Amino acid sequence: MHLRRPGCLVTVLIAGSLIGGCPPQRREPVQSIAEPMPIWKAIFHFNNNADRIRGTLRATGYVDGYFADNAGKRRTFHVDGVLFFLSPRYLRFDLKKLGESQVLLGSNEMEYWVYTNDTDEWFCGRHGVPSDLPPDIPVRPDQLVDALGLNPIEVDREEDGLRPPVQRITDAFQQLLFVGKDDVFGSRVLRKELWIDRHPPHVIRRIIFRDHNGHIEMDSRLDDFRPLEPGGPLLPRVMTAEMPKSQAQLEFHIKKWKLFEQITPEAIQFRTPRQCGQP
Repeated sequence: MHLRRPGCLVTVLIAGSLIGGCPPQRREPVQSIAEPMPIWKAIFHFNNNADRIRGTLRATGYVDGYFADNAGKRRTFHVDGVLFFLSPRYLRFDLKKLGESQVLLGSNEMEYWVYTNDTDEWFCGRHGVPSDLPPDIPVRPDQLVDALGLNPIEVDREEDGLRPPVQRITDAFQQLLFVGKDDVFGSRVLRKELWIDRHPPHVIRRIIFRDHNGHIEMDSRLDDFRPLEPGGPLLPRVMTAEMPKSQAQLEFHIKKWKLFEQITPEAIQFRTPRQCGQP
């Protein structure tokens, strides 16, 4: 049923027989929603996009956000952002102001680290050992490396203790749900969610990370997907990551993606800093 536009009836009454009904209404294009894909096909579609990234990506742009300080007061920031990413665990995310690092997050195959200019401190951790990083660090590099939605989904083995996903269908999304065990009783707990848009081209719109009790640790929303190059893999231009437990958020607006095949896992961008006990 179509509703009459407000004011249309008044126009007809005033104009009488001079107007034969309402003027044509401008119709917005309606996006089609495809039928849900079988879970294997959804994973294949997602992995196919990720597998087309043949090297290290660099993203440049700006970052807006906020966090709660030690007194519980919200502090906002606006900084430049430079991010390097190499699947599956290699990351360097440098938040700079006037050319000076304010926050540096990094990850390689074995370790991850965080530097904060406010306290001039380094925090270091090992993948698979969540207790290594203090709970008051708002952004976990080991989660951020997945928050861009560019890592392939492993289905032939348990990934970081998570079983292969099950699927839930909603009106707008196909949600891939990953379940793991809690530390105490070994019961099954929802740990990670990937939300695939049912509108073509079926990109990842949301990634949710949960702790061992099922509480949200990071909620990453992705938007404005564009190809890296004509016919190339689709990459997000906006990533909004919310960390509700630490009352923090960052929004990365990416102006440009660029591929660097010469930046390998051994490159300086991914080298463990000496502050983490490395030479």
